[in-house]
Amino acid sequence: MPIKNIQIGQYNTLTILRTSPNGVYVGSSLLDEVLLPQKYVPETAKEGDQIEVFVYTDTQDRPVAVIEKPLAVVGEIAALKVVDITRIGFFLDWGLVEKDLFLPHDEVPKGNKEARETQEPIRIGDYMFVKLVLDHKTDRVIGLGKLGNFVEREEIDLQEDEEVIAIIGQDTEIGYRCIVEKEGIYYYGMLYHNEIFGEERLHGQKRTAYIKKVREDGRIDLRLRKDGFDGIADQSSIIMELLEKNNGFLPISDKSTPEEISMYFNMSKKTFKKLIGNLYRERKISIDKKGIQKVVK
Repeated sequence: MPIKNIQIGQYNTLTILRTSPNGVYVGSSLLDEVLLPQKYVPETAKEGDQIEVFVYTDTQDRPVAVIEKPLAVVGEIAALKVVDITRIGFFLDWGLVEKDLFLPHDEVPKGNKEARETQEPIRIGDYMFVKLVLDHKTDRVIGLGKLGNFVEREEIDLQEDEEVIAIIGQDTEIGYRCIVEKEGIYYYGMLYHNEIFGEERLHGQKRTAYIKKVREDGRIDLRLRKDGFDGIADQSSIIMELLEKNNGFLPISDKSTPEEISMYFNMSKKTFKKLIGNLYRERKISIDKKGIQKVVK
């Protein structure tokens, strides 16, 4: 049955219209409804209730509603994990239990500047950037890997230390490839390993990040924390909380190695030294060769 007022590939707030042995039908009218399978129906749900659902098409191209939240909806770009490779394309983990996202082979960029990572064979477990779109012929949600028309390379209106969203993709020898999003506009970016302290397996995540540098080639270098005083002030609580949990003392000082500081605080030695300097001047801690001590007032 065709649906008019229900958006496939998006969240919809719909009314429970009627029940069936297979679940409940939700929609705006009996002529515009979709099945919410029984396993997704809340125990207290009844006819007339409104419920937020995500709608996609199943393996038989029938619209179906779920209360699961996918990793991205139609119109968004995401970094998704490859879970299967077939002769017709790739299947990516979309965050839905019963549905992977299909990426056709001819929608994967090859050998162009916008996706140099594809020069090496794509393997199961790799992360790929895709834009989710609706195939209006089939009403299927599919992925597009050729992002050149969706990513800005020339007019980059971003400033140093500006807050953005980083969509973190495949890890490389120097860092993570990223798509940077700000107010609905996308850019290419890189999060270098030396800007990551103690964190692992970032691929696939969406993280708040900050602009470190806009390069001449149109790509953006990122950091996960603010630079300058605001960033330092935000992280002071990390040290104070760890001191509280360790009876007011930690065997780490400005003489400790960068590796020791990263292990304890998940930050660089430069940032750590600024932090404890501020805390010392505020008379919140004392510092000696053995470590740092919380000042009891």
